[in-house]
Amino acid sequence: MAEPLGNYGQTVRQTAIDPDTGEILAPSPEALTPEKKRARKYGRARAMAALLRCRYLAGCHAWMQSKTSPVAVHVKPGVARSAFYGGLQSCGLVHLCAHCQPKIATRRAGEVQAAVDAWMSEGGAVLLVTLTLSHGRTDPLATTLGALKDAGQRLARHRSFATAARAVGLLGRIVATEYMHGANGWHPHQHQLWFVRAGVDQDALKAALDSAWSASLQRSGFSASEAHGVRVDGGEQAAQYVAKMSQGEKKPKPWTMADETTRTGSKVGRNGSRSVWEILDTWADKGSEKADKAQAAALLHEYAAATRGTKALTWSPGLKKRFSLAEVADEVLAEEAQDETTRLVTLVEADDWRHVLRHRAQAGVLTVAEDHGARGVAELVQGLREASGRANGRPDLAQATEELGQYPAGRQPLPDT
Repeated sequence: MAEPLGNYGQTVRQTAIDPDTGEILAPSPEALTPEKKRARKYGRARAMAALLRCRYLAGCHAWMQSKTSPVAVHVKPGVARSAFYGGLQSCGLVHLCAHCQPKIATRRAGEVQAAVDAWMSEGGAVLLVTLTLSHGRTDPLATTLGALKDAGQRLARHRSFATAARAVGLLGRIVATEYMHGANGWHPHQHQLWFVRAGVDQDALKAALDSAWSASLQRSGFSASEAHGVRVDGGEQAAQYVAKMSQGEKKPKPWTMADETTRTGSKVGRNGSRSVWEILDTWADKGSEKADKAQAAALLHEYAAATRGTKALTWSPGLKKRFSLAEVADEVLAEEAQDETTRLVTLVEADDWRHVLRHRAQAGVLTVAEDHGARGVAELVQGLREASGRANGRPDLAQATEELGQYPAGRQPLPDT
């Protein structure tokens, strides 16, 4: 039986973290292997679909794009644990899908990094501005998130903001919202990348934004402390703000400003806070207390409702065009692109794919493809087919997913809390 998802989340939290910078200093000996990370991703995807009872999530990376075309298994030669499927449907739900969120975030990070590199090559600088608000444990996420968004819009119209923008030569901003939950409730906050001229006085910028941010929040009935409401970091500091294992990579690399604004879903909570995925781990863990599971379910329904229809990342008008970057929807980015470095390992026919789903073997098939190629996959699928013949037919989420067929004509709404 697979290891409970909650144990995975607990293992990650054992990693040593610098309390000042948030940098992950050294993985513990129990840190997840690439194989366990892959299995966790599929387990989380199934868990979120089951909790929210959303067919669109359930079908992501499970439903075939065509009932007559097989599922393709690809690898990227020379890249460890790089296997992926082709011919499956993707949901593109960036806030909720364990498959689509890291894929979209990785590609958005590439866009952001390209813009950062281009601007700095022109002699400019990039600052990381973080905006937070004070809140209480009982404040609903929809309320604090709405206040954060409204205050951000008011800030951009504030006279002090316009003055500060001229002073630093602001070309544009990239804005992302991060969601964490702790002892004081939901804590949404914004990370903004400011494209400015070189040599900006960061302390002066923070002083200029402090009063404008406070005034903007007051209009929504909230406030922010002078110490924590606005934080301004330079390029060097921002690049070291967090360091962790990147999605799909074996070696740790510095967490860049691009990662900070795009890969918020990959972060691990600290000082008692939890990410959305860690909350999901609590709900999915069979060893969790009943009260903890109920709280986790309520929080995730609240999160799904509050983030419905929102973007994970927004660019200032014209900023992407300034750096010759195309506008690409999340749904498009969620589709795994094939390039000249991709090699087809094998094809899994529709009848065999049903057995893969029934036994929740998607992660295992990819690992076998990497280690043993087409012959290994064929032997594994044959074993799954034989196991299905011996099984007593108890239904599970994978079987239910299989029976749902293709996506409905329109996206199914997520349930209300």
